[in-house]
Amino acid sequence: MLIASPDKKFFASVFRAMSYQIKRYRLKIKIRQVMQLNIDQVTQSDLDMLQQRLSAAAVVYRHIAFGRLFHLWHLLHMPLFFMLIITGIVHVIAVHMY
Repeated sequence: MLIASPDKKFFASVFRAMSYQIKRYRLKIKIRQVMQLNIDQVTQSDLDMLQQRLSAAAVVYRHIAFGRLFHLWHLLHMPLFFMLIITGIVHVIAVHMY
């Protein structure tokens, strides 16, 4: 149960990061359309602020996804590390007993 929980969260955060990339791409398309129509109500600073906000959100979700991936990496590698240490100790004892 403990292992299944981070997997779902990991894939959910990856999906969120990808969806923010898609939203960011769509926003870029809308920005180009707005700039082509020469709408005076939207200023360049507004567009820059939207761009920065979406970029920051994408960075946060990427950080969350990689944090969960790092957690899953530890779930796999910590038991392997302890098995390596135990195997090394058993090996040294066996060699000295022989």
